[in-house]
Amino acid sequence: PFLRRAVELLPADARSRYELARVLHALADYPAGLAAVREAVRLNPADPEARTYLADFLRLTGDGPGSDAEARAAARLAPNDSRPFSILADNARVRQDW
Repeated sequence: PFLRRAVELLPADARSRYELARVLHALADYPAGLAAVREAVRLNPADPEARTYLADFLRLTGDGPGSDAEARAAARLAPNDSRPFSILADNARVRQDW
């Protein structure tokens, strides 16, 4: 409830939407989390953490190409972060594209 209220009070705050998406990810509420993190990325497209979460939500909801695109964007923003590369590798494994 706290994070949903933060989003209501601060609709232009990308960080509150990102934090809400993290909680929804942990609760496996992927549709709601995807919506929250999409908005976080729209509000702050230069946030590599939000883009990584978006890539993961897209992967979990079956959008491999979208997941790859967001993981690549996150990797460009944070080339030393292994998480986007792990998502790309997992997507390649699912496609059996080694």
